[in-house]
Amino acid sequence: MPGRRLHYAFTLLEMIIAMGVLALLLAGIFSVAKSTMQLSNDLAAGQERALMKQNFIDFLRRSFRGLPGGAEVRLDNRSVGGPYLPSLTIVNGGASFSPSEALPPDTAIELTAEQRPGGYLRVLLRVMDDQQTLALRTGQNVRPSAKQATLPLMDQVSRFEWKLYDGYS
Repeated sequence: MPGRRLHYAFTLLEMIIAMGVLALLLAGIFSVAKSTMQLSNDLAAGQERALMKQNFIDFLRRSFRGLPGGAEVRLDNRSVGGPYLPSLTIVNGGASFSPSEALPPDTAIELTAEQRPGGYLRVLLRVMDDQQTLALRTGQNVRPSAKQATLPLMDQVSRFEWKLYDGYS
């Protein structure tokens, strides 16, 4: 029949099914993309933490190896109502542990941890002046001063402790 035209059309039900399948496919693609980005971010954060730990260990290794013979090393634990916070103080350490040039005699460097909100710790380096060092040597409480130099080394640390081994016993 020459006057007959063919019309191809989709029904409403076919359109709804096609849109539903498309929505499911897009949801799956976005879910995979989101989880891949989250995994990538977690991996980068883990690598950053590992690098920070390794840099801290290297800093400690160099600093302990560079201690002069007349240096005093003091280890102390402070209780803050929860975990004990270790403090390692180096008196007359010269350039060892110093964030810049060698420190004057009768000054000290303190490697310590402080409690942070959320239960985490911050590891930091403090420079003590001669009065603070004298108070430390005489067993008095060392009070931080307003001009005391503090250098944060690591943040969001779950546990921090010193383990000293005596190789002679």
